[in-house]
Formats: sequence, structure tokens, C-alpha cells
Amino acid sequence: MEQKGSLTIVENAYHQLIGEESTRIESRYEVPLFTDEQPYIRRTKVGEKWETIDTGWVKDPRMIWIHNEEGKFTQVNPTKEERKESDKRIIGVTFNSFQACSYACLDVYPGQSIRICPSGFYKILVKSQHGTAKYTLTALPK
Repeated sequence: MEQKGSLTIVENAYHQLIGEESTRIESRYEVPLFTDEQPYIRRTKVGEKWETIDTGWVKDPRMIWIHNEEGKFTQVNPTKEERKESDKRIIGVTFNSFQACSYACLDVYPGQSIRICPSGFYKILVKSQHGTAKYTLTALPK
């Protein structure tokens, strides 16, 4: 199969204790792409019941990104109640080829994201742990 492009991942995380220097955790790599198909990007919402994610036209994704959009406020200084409410909107992610289980395998906290590289495309399901949560799903083709 002929390579048509690449996806470059660069991420940095810093762990720091008060009064100490931070420790940097770095990951950099490139993933070859074998199609010129465009990524599928969708902003959506999920409630408190499990829903299968929609990867649009990307039927067998190389990588899936789920970004929890909660924690962004329209006011400069949100109230304590607004922050507390937003902090509860954790998105649970689970994998199943038949039906959803009652617990999440992965949690995506407000403002955070995860990358999943499915091996064999099982059903990927999401739900909010409290109320309705906004998220962006990106499915990248192989």
C-alpha cells in the first residue's frame, strides 16, 4: 500500500510538586496514512445514557480523538456553582462489540481529551456522568 501522507503527534506533560522542578513527559511520533480521505470532525453532545460514537465516513479509523469541551465558560469569572456543575460533566468511554456495560473504561474530564487507536473496530460508546456534556469527536482514516 502506498503512503499518501502522515499524522504527526507531539505532546508534552509536566509533573511538578510545590517547591521542586518539574518533570517533563514527552511523546513525539509520526503515523503513516494510506488514504487521502479527510478526517471526520464532529462537535456533539452526550447525555447520561450510553451512545455509540459516530465516525461519519471513516468506517475503520486509525485514530479517534475525544475532547471534552466542558469547562469553557461564557463569563470571565464563572460562579462556584457553574464550576462545580461543569466539573461533574465527565465523559465515560467504554468498548464493546455487543452491548454497553454499566461502567466506563476511560474517563475524559472537562477540558481534557484522549486518543484511541482501535485494533479491530469494536463499538465505542460514550456517556456523561452528569447531565449533558459537549465534546468533539475526530476520526482519522488509515
